[in-house]
Amino acid sequence: MVITAAINKFGHTGPLLLCPIHYVAVNSTKNLAENAILAVASKNEPQLTSVVAALTIVKVTAQVIIADLTHCETPGPEIDGQPSIISFVGPGELKTYPYLLQLRLLINAAFTFKHTGPASNYLFPSDVQRLETDDQLPAEFGSETFTYIVSSLIPEDGGPPRLYATGSGSPFKPKTSQEGVPNRVTETFQMKTDLNLEENEVWELKVLVVEPTLQNQGLGSLLMKLVEGEVVKRSAESRLQLSKLESSALDVEAPKLNNDIVIKRLVMALATSKEVNEAYYLKKGWVTTEVNPVGKAFNASRDWHALMSMDLSIKTTGPEINGQPSIISFFAPGQLKSYPYLLQLRLLVNVAFVSNHSGPASNYLFASDLQRLDTDDQLPAEFGSETFTYIISSLIPENGDPPRLYATGSGSPFKPRTPQPGVPEHVTKAFQMRTELDLKRNDVWELKVLVVDPTLQKQGLGGLLMKLVEGEIVKRSAESSLQLSKLESSIPAPNNGDADVEVSKSNDEIVARRLVMVLITVKEVNEAYYLRRGWVTTETNAMGRGFNASRDWHNCWMQKDVSI
Repeated sequence: MVITAAINKFGHTGPLLLCPIHYVAVNSTKNLAENAILAVASKNEPQLTSVVAALTIVKVTAQVIIADLTHCETPGPEIDGQPSIISFVGPGELKTYPYLLQLRLLINAAFTFKHTGPASNYLFPSDVQRLETDDQLPAEFGSETFTYIVSSLIPEDGGPPRLYATGSGSPFKPKTSQEGVPNRVTETFQMKTDLNLEENEVWELKVLVVEPTLQNQGLGSLLMKLVEGEVVKRSAESRLQLSKLESSALDVEAPKLNNDIVIKRLVMALATSKEVNEAYYLKKGWVTTEVNPVGKAFNASRDWHALMSMDLSIKTTGPEINGQPSIISFFAPGQLKSYPYLLQLRLLVNVAFVSNHSGPASNYLFASDLQRLDTDDQLPAEFGSETFTYIISSLIPENGDPPRLYATGSGSPFKPRTPQPGVPEHVTKAFQMRTELDLKRNDVWELKVLVVDPTLQKQGLGGLLMKLVEGEIVKRSAESSLQLSKLESSIPAPNNGDADVEVSKSNDEIVARRLVMVLITVKEVNEAYYLRRGWVTTETNAMGRGFNASRDWHNCWMQKDVSI
């Protein structure tokens, strides 16, 4: 590897991206076979000077152009005791990938294993192929799909590497007929979504494939994380460009908290086979939104169904905090238990609780060793299966350390608290949420948690989270009302003689139900904060010196009408 050797010889010591030669623009002559690896750096990297110097000294017979990276490689996990590399292929660049044959073989092998063997109870015949030609995948991906490929190192003999896994993503667009793509693929997996594209930024998971012999070892999750991270990055970049464009059009500086940009939810969607893949994605937090029976398409042995849409809400760009970007993560009901940073979440909640309840802010109401959460699993246990959660955090550090969590807010349909496994009994008893509202006439939701890092309070994060939670409640309330309306309209009207059968409510009566949020908190600590934000105290309850308080204190029940 002449160029790599030259760089080492001339003292380059900084980090260096090593990319196959097709990863940069090269005006090649015929005798470049020895240059299987070309050292390049992005235009903003400090090591660019030494790289250019090395390329100048090595008199290869080619004109090399240092360009922005559309492809690059980074070290991957050890696989079967051997090092691996993770290659990134930018949008529209997959057609130049030199190992398209190996990529097609990987995808077909995984497809055959999952869809034609015992894993699917032999749903399809063994000769069904996902890809018919090497060019089919680039044709399906078009010009907007990025791709990650995990592979072995390139063998010294110049042969192709072994491809282990691949994952791809792109902005969502309804599938249409494409040159080089069989109609049966386009027609069977006609990706669509019912999400409002003005309120949701939707990206599609195009492919997620792992070599059959390496499945259940974490490669799928690794690729999912890489694809999600790239989606977040590209979404942030596009929103920043939009923000700058809008502010330049108005000739004013864009605000840090542009609600139209921050609050728009970032969602990933996919289309796949229900019988084969639904269970896997459900475990990863995806939600099935539409199923389409396709009979015995692809010569199946029995009827099967295409999942036209599964959705996964992922991180979106948040406000700038302490001069650094942040992300807003959304967890649908029941998903919080899979959050990898539950320790950090518990610490955030406890630190905020101690600051507000045990320090000067509360005139030292509670002892400083009192914790709101005893274990990492307590909050998911309290939330159960119906609570959604927003978390604002820093970006995940490049060294893999946990992010810093800044704030969190959660909401759920109102239900009286009952003893739950993993939740201390004194918590259930002390904060026994209740309401006098008529639940037939009011759609009642509970604000479960609203917490901000003490060092960041009074900077708008609480208000932002309240707005996010209220917006999610409005959306979910509307969806449940619509489902109820459809259900009741489908019930046959009772006969005149059926005196005991209640006539269904009209759609207007369902829609007109009042939407109300409720909460329970410590009156002496938090009542004033919520009163300033439009909440009303409905009941207080003397708690004496419960929780080893330094003086008598009170529980406080509050409610707030939510604007629709």
